[in-house]
Order: sequence, then C-alpha cells, then structure tokens
Amino acid sequence: MVLGIISVFLVTTVYGMVVAILTSPFAIGLGLSARRRIKRGQAYGSGQATAGLVLGIVSFVVCAAVATLIVLAITVWSDDRESDDSGETGHTYNAQAAATAVPAAPAVTPAR
Repeated sequence: MVLGIISVFLVTTVYGMVVAILTSPFAIGLGLSARRRIKRGQAYGSGQATAGLVLGIVSFVVCAAVATLIVLAITVWSDDRESDDSGETGHTYNAQAAATAVPAAPAVTPAR
C-alpha cells in the first residue's frame, strides 16, 4: 500500500513520474502477492492489499497517460514558428510560391 501511495503522489511531478514508473509495477506485484497470501490464510489485511493494488494500477495508468501527453507535446504538438521583424512567421519553405512556370517545348513538325 505504501508504494501505491508513493506512486500516486509522484505522478504529479515530471521528475517524480520517472520514479512512479518504477514503483507502480512493484506496488501492483506486492498487492497481488499480498492478496494471494491472504487467500491462503497466511496474512491479514485484505483492505490494505487491495488498496495497494488499486493505487499501483491507478498510478501506472496515470503515469502512462501523462508520459504519452508529454511525448505528444514535445513531438507532434510543438509549434516551432518564430516571428521575425519582417512579420513573417516560421522557418518553413513555401515550395509552391518558389515554383516557376516552365515554358512549353515548341511543337516539332515532321520534316517532309
């Protein structure tokens, strides 16, 4: 249960998310292990085992979602356009404006 609580808390920060990626699977594994021991009658505290398992799963899912959003924000959704003094934005190249019309080749008539 403690690892589950720590994982849920650490997901709230970017640096803590790295640690939460590591602690969440341990919380899930320890929660499952504790539930098995409780079913065999070797231990008590099924509520705590369930809480650790649930918190481990929740923190892992939230961590995966946040990591996906961060990767998408950095790669896909980043807007690297910058404005300069001329009023134009971005560092893009407009190939359509640079293309010039190519004159048609003169028609060749067959020799007689």
